Amino acid sequence: MMRLNGKIFACASLFWQCHIAFASETVLQDDSSPTFNAPPSDGAIILFDGTNLDAWASQRDRKWEESDGPADWKILPDGALEVIPGAGSLITKRKFGDCRLHLELRMLGKETNGGVFVMCRYELGVKDSGDEGVAHIGAFENLREPIRSASKAVTNDLDWQSLDVEFTAPRLDDRGKSISSARASVWLNGVKIHDDIELGPRKGAAKRLGDAVVAPLMLQEHGSAYQFRNVWLVERSDVERGVAAYEPKVLEIGTAAPDFDLMGIDGKRYSLADFADKSVLVVIFTTNHCPDAIASYGRMLKMVDDFRDRNVGFVAINGNDPRAVMLSEMRWSRYDDSYESMKIVADEERFNLPYLYDGDTQTTTKAYGAVATPHVFVFDQERRLRYTGRLDSGRRNPKTTVKSEARDAIEALLAGKPVAVDKTRVFGCSTKWSEKRSLVAQDDREWNERPVTVAEVNAEETKGLVGGDGSSLRLINVWSTTCGPCVTEFPKLVETYRRFQNHPFELITISVDSPEDLSQVEEFLSDQHVALARRTERLLKRSGRTTNNLLFNGDDLESLAASLDNEWSGVQPHTLLIAPHGEVLYRQTGAVDFDMLQAAIVKFVRENYLR
Repeated sequence: MMRLNGKIFACASLFWQCHIAFASETVLQDDSSPTFNAPPSDGAIILFDGTNLDAWASQRDRKWEESDGPADWKILPDGALEVIPGAGSLITKRKFGDCRLHLELRMLGKETNGGVFVMCRYELGVKDSGDEGVAHIGAFENLREPIRSASKAVTNDLDWQSLDVEFTAPRLDDRGKSISSARASVWLNGVKIHDDIELGPRKGAAKRLGDAVVAPLMLQEHGSAYQFRNVWLVERSDVERGVAAYEPKVLEIGTAAPDFDLMGIDGKRYSLADFADKSVLVVIFTTNHCPDAIASYGRMLKMVDDFRDRNVGFVAINGNDPRAVMLSEMRWSRYDDSYESMKIVADEERFNLPYLYDGDTQTTTKAYGAVATPHVFVFDQERRLRYTGRLDSGRRNPKTTVKSEARDAIEALLAGKPVAVDKTRVFGCSTKWSEKRSLVAQDDREWNERPVTVAEVNAEETKGLVGGDGSSLRLINVWSTTCGPCVTEFPKLVETYRRFQNHPFELITISVDSPEDLSQVEEFLSDQHVALARRTERLLKRSGRTTNNLLFNGDDLESLAASLDNEWSGVQPHTLLIAPHGEVLYRQTGAVDFDMLQAAIVKFVRENYLR
């Protein structure tokens, strides 16, 4: 509820649904904000709950996005976080873009100058002259043209103030230039003081930072003591922003080829003009991670070679948004769909055509309506579309001879004949539109919520893990909580497991900590989210095991080494990749070389599972 001039107004249960604002009025708080001192929203990232500063670091002077050591503000007995004048500002260790931010702050009845900087760039000012009734919170102060609200929702400056921000980060093209500005709606004590405003050019230090799509949150120290509490943030998905799932419209036969201006892996920018001398132009939308695209590389490159001396131009375009691809979707490759990975893939596969990146804006991919990878578009000399569809009938495990409507279309155009089949279905991995980022965030949240369990194991029981029962490919890691390299590489081990989880693939961790330290091992593994994938749960159920996180309970590690791997010297970590029938595909004592490990996994799964 909200009280103004003796009248009571209702407000929706969530702050971003509350749309009541009053120009030139001061609103009594009356705990009117629905988020004031309330539990964090579902899925929130807790940045400060009154207990620790683990999410924060001290900000480096003049380099706002860099850490200069641990956060050193003061946590008070009541759970408030107080700014220490002269100690410097704080930044979050994580970077954020689109988000819903909630925090509560309190000024202390004296002159205050501070601020909350979203993405270290957009300042919501916290100002108080020390005189009663002239405090100001929530103006965007560091813009070239500051934006201040006429609605003053500040209560007595000794009260806690509730600040909620719904923020949309700017959008950049593949050259890092802004194509749309940041926007924000802001609620102060439940009153909407900014309604989806555009945040224009910045000034000062924030301008010097340049543009970005993600960056840390900053709490400013500017010589004044003031306090924060209940700081949390929810990363916003496209669906929550009201962005509908994108439905591509495939270019119609006879339509002129849309022009493009895209960066190639060779560092050059390409457009239609670069192929103006070609009688036929073939545009192929492909990517790094998709098994259908991967299986077609050889056939695509052969097509380029076959027409090399016949004045046919070829160009490949990766239109996937790398941040819209889930880890488990990359299980056929050790590469993501980023520009840097494109360079490696093209080098390893010996691409013989330009490979261009459109993943940041997807402007070209949408203009052509590429629905999947690979998707082929064949244009005549006037650059009118004459064929769109699949590369060929090869699928993922092609026979020696395949049918290729794309090849037939090229031949027809070179011969001056009509194209017999000008359109086919496209069979492959769907284009990863930016709107799918929300699915990636949801997948991450669901993984992090999965339970983590640990069970004790003896030496005899470990024999069955390496003997090879034919059920799965197994990655076994021997480690301890006191081993620095072990602890350091765990995030990458979990990432590797999540990437390949939908194959018959297991990550088995064997801790050699003392059984008395079981709780410490459990805590560490929980913090690292070393959970079981659903497919692994089914594998374990058939084998009679309950978990893949094990703690060796024997008295002599020699017995574990003898059962597990006679070539293990005893040094931690020790890692094995074991094929379903017991062959060791990768062995490493010491820190894992993840490039080599993932290459071994990819080689095995492609040879055995790609159909």
